[in-house]
Amino acid sequence: MLSIKAADIMTKKVKTISEEATLREAAELMAWNRISGLPVVNGKGILTGVISEADLMDEGKRKAAVPRMALYGLYTIPEEVLRKSIDEGFSLKVKDCMSRKVITATPDTPVEELAQTMVDKGINRIPILSGGKVAGIVSRNDLLRALCG
Repeated sequence: MLSIKAADIMTKKVKTISEEATLREAAELMAWNRISGLPVVNGKGILTGVISEADLMDEGKRKAAVPRMALYGLYTIPEEVLRKSIDEGFSLKVKDCMSRKVITATPDTPVEELAQTMVDKGINRIPILSGGKVAGIVSRNDLLRALCG
């Protein structure tokens, strides 16, 4: 993989999702496109996080996103309504459960560095940024294809 850069192997037509989208929309986008995570962007197209299958399945993250006023008893919300909100993701937004500390790279990052970062950090994908916007993404699968030549 000598002298191969992120730009050489990255997926350029990246599926992204708005931070205002629902968790249900994120799950559907991942399922229909057979991907395990999505870069999250704001209204200006700037990367603000990543949401993965693991984030969607993390019940603790979903429960933590329940409106605090309901938890503190300022408003009476029936438990079944809260549970439905948590379980089905109707009112929870991607921004409520996404990972905000995103490891990114640039198109000229060496593939070896990307691979080592994925191993060291236990991550499955690295968004490739140009000017703060998502220019591509490199997944573990992209790295394996590069290894196979």
